[in-house]
Amino acid sequence: KKHRCTKNKDRYLELYEYYFTKVNNWKDEEIKVIEIGVFDGASMSMWNEYFTRANIIGIDIDKRCKKFGNDRVKIHIGDQTDEKFLKEVCKDKQFEVIIDDGGHKMSQQINSFKILWKYLKPGGLYIIEDLHTSYHDNFLDLGPYTTMNFLLERLHDLNLGGKREYADDDLNEYEKTLDFIHFHKSIVFIRKKK
Repeated sequence: KKHRCTKNKDRYLELYEYYFTKVNNWKDEEIKVIEIGVFDGASMSMWNEYFTRANIIGIDIDKRCKKFGNDRVKIHIGDQTDEKFLKEVCKDKQFEVIIDDGGHKMSQQINSFKILWKYLKPGGLYIIEDLHTSYHDNFLDLGPYTTMNFLLERLHDLNLGGKREYADDDLNEYEKTLDFIHFHKSIVFIRKKK
């Protein structure tokens, strides 16, 4: 409430607290965080206070979001589906936390994941908020293929990775690197293997 953040509508803050302190003890560590979707700056302010030693990057398409930056929070203006832009923002960096709270269209969520996964550190968390958009027509820009479909494929990769370790087939990138995929109401936490 202090930061006017909307992240607690579906217990997001409670879940974040669990994953950032119990699963990974990052609260007071020197980590790198990137969040797609700056909007009114509330989450940038919240992360800046919560992660006392983190370097935080916010991405948004709205130039007015630049004003939410400070010495530890850098705001980059660009489209989350622009591969060249994302690669430039992430160049020479590895992140412990990547949060997608951006445009919520299927192409935005899926393409961002495909591009940013390689910039997630081993042991890091990739989080997608507002998964309920997979069930709303205004966000379905890929026809019937949704972010939930994409994530269910990753769930198969996670489980097939165990089987293929004993087979002749080469493991794909996700089969090699997925550690867990935890679904909660409207949000998913995906960890890369350490």
